[in-house]
Amino acid sequence: PPAPALIHYHAQQLQPNCRYSVYVRARSEGGLSDPSNTVEVATQPLPPPLPSNVGVDRIEPDALQFSWSMRDEAEMNATSVCEVVWREVGKEEAEEAPALAGLLDGENRDKCSSKEIPCSDEVGGDYSCKLIGLMADTLYAVQVRGKNGGGEGPWSPVVTQRTTVPPPQQPTTFYSSDSTSTSTTLSWDHPLDDAFPVTAYQIRSFRHAGEEMKETTDGWQTIAAEETGDSRLCYVVENLEPGQEYSFQIRAMNQLGPGDATDPLKVSVKCDVPPPPLQPEMLEQTPHSIVLTWSPPERDNGSEVTAYSLQFRKHHEEEWRMVSDEITTVPVEVECPEPRTGYLFRVRARNALGNSEWGDQSMFETLPPPLPEAPQGLAVVSSHHSATMHWPHQEATVTGYEVQQQKNGEWISVVEAEQVVAEQLGRISSKRKQSLSTDSELERVRKRQILYFTRENLAAGTEYVFRIAGISSEHGLVHVGVEVSAPEHASALPVRGAVDGAGRNEHRRVLAACSKKFWGGSSGWDDPDPLPAEDVGGARLGAVREEG
Repeated sequence: PPAPALIHYHAQQLQPNCRYSVYVRARSEGGLSDPSNTVEVATQPLPPPLPSNVGVDRIEPDALQFSWSMRDEAEMNATSVCEVVWREVGKEEAEEAPALAGLLDGENRDKCSSKEIPCSDEVGGDYSCKLIGLMADTLYAVQVRGKNGGGEGPWSPVVTQRTTVPPPQQPTTFYSSDSTSTSTTLSWDHPLDDAFPVTAYQIRSFRHAGEEMKETTDGWQTIAAEETGDSRLCYVVENLEPGQEYSFQIRAMNQLGPGDATDPLKVSVKCDVPPPPLQPEMLEQTPHSIVLTWSPPERDNGSEVTAYSLQFRKHHEEEWRMVSDEITTVPVEVECPEPRTGYLFRVRARNALGNSEWGDQSMFETLPPPLPEAPQGLAVVSSHHSATMHWPHQEATVTGYEVQQQKNGEWISVVEAEQVVAEQLGRISSKRKQSLSTDSELERVRKRQILYFTRENLAAGTEYVFRIAGISSEHGLVHVGVEVSAPEHASALPVRGAVDGAGRNEHRRVLAACSKKFWGGSSGWDDPDPLPAEDVGGARLGAVREEG
């Protein structure tokens, strides 16, 4: 029998990139036949869409990494492979901006390199490609398109990107020399790269503190290195702390940026004399001394401070006087010769390497001397024509004495007493210098000198009033009063125990009024108001001594 005729059917208006199941049934007068076996058919996809979001993710001296998207919202244009083409762009071509779109068209396509990127996502996605083996500091043009069973998609717009300059090489043969107590010289070989020369160098330093390292610079600092003439560079690091350990790193810079840094180089800085201590401070002061203290230097420059030197001078003098150069503890009491006087002080520190510079000066003033004490223990012996006054010398506060007599309500200085008392004080001063270094305080009190003055030519039976004034160069005069009655008879002294008609002891009065109060200055006197006994520091005011 003849072969059955072959029937063809062309299905239209199908969706691209879709799978269909197809079967056939025959129709006759008797009706429809059973369906044939099912055949699975897939329509071809449309060509891939235009790549979007084409951009550069990473730029290197010899590589560029691009990324783009082939997403299809209708999920009908699946991309099976992406083609990437690129080529170097010359300097003249780069200057002709309108011609960039044709860099990869026509004859230029033959100059291109290409690469296919498989796409596993059937409905499109985000893809990337790294172009390697490129020239440093060179401009490249890149285009991307997708491919699938439906054909080739459109090319993306041309994207241009220049590769970077390679980083500079790591400096080599890095070491230090000529270290002092505050500086060190770092040197290294000059990296040779004529195509991309080094433009600068940077340094970073650390100071060792036990097991830790503290960065002494605020990150990397650009430095001005100097050539030494033998293809080496050097840099002097200054302002280092003596006796400390440091670590340094160097790195080169070019138009790209920094290269790799050297390994840390440890340098030990030499020890040095300490810096000066801080200014002296005053803790206490007296008329003849000042107690000082001070803080040690902020650092010892690698060698422990063992002693201090202290000097002082009067504020109006030029020459310094050494207090001591072996001071190991503070505070220190400094004897100052004069009260109420300004003195300058300065201190320096010493360690095994020597003395520091002198520190900043401080000026302090001694206190004024204490008020002179009134003569104490005054005794008087009177005769019919004279009165002899005795009193112990107050060496601590009194430098002289004045004998005064009251006449017509006024105090008159007894001129004859000046030379007599001055001669006695001169002899006492001479003896005191001889015994000052050997006598104890108790012995000096026991040997305290007695001064005296005899007032002659007094009228018998007449009452006289005297007073002794202690003189201080700072405070003027402090006096005690003495009231003396000269006897009418030739006997030298009245007889103790005689009783008058009223039953009272009959005697002539010798009044010793002891006072520590200061009245007036070197001239002009007012009679003092009586002081109660409790206000005179234990001295007796108005005490009556009976002579007999």
